[in-house]
Amino acid sequence: MTTPVSMYARTFDEFNKYWSKRPMDNQIFLQTQKNWFNDMLQAQGHLFLNEVYDALGMKRSREGAIMGWLKDGKGDGYVELEIKEIENGALLIDFNVDGVIYNNI
Repeated sequence: MTTPVSMYARTFDEFNKYWSKRPMDNQIFLQTQKNWFNDMLQAQGHLFLNEVYDALGMKRSREGAIMGWLKDGKGDGYVELEIKEIENGALLIDFNVDGVIYNNI
């Protein structure tokens, strides 16, 4: 059984400037970024999805301008990257956004 993918998921592959042919490099990069996202969330109190997309070299979205995470909101207050290998070393990354945050900061 496969877990459904949200509309916020993005592919991390050879077309991304941060992707590497070495899978361990991608794992290290993504873990480091996730740690940074959570540090920023704790420091700022909020983090927009577009900020995460930018840091991962991904295209921004309209939804990313209003969706994200709140440190003390109704969500879990933690940025998680659900990562699945899809093919040829490409990864599918899904994000656990808390929801619309722009009106709560």
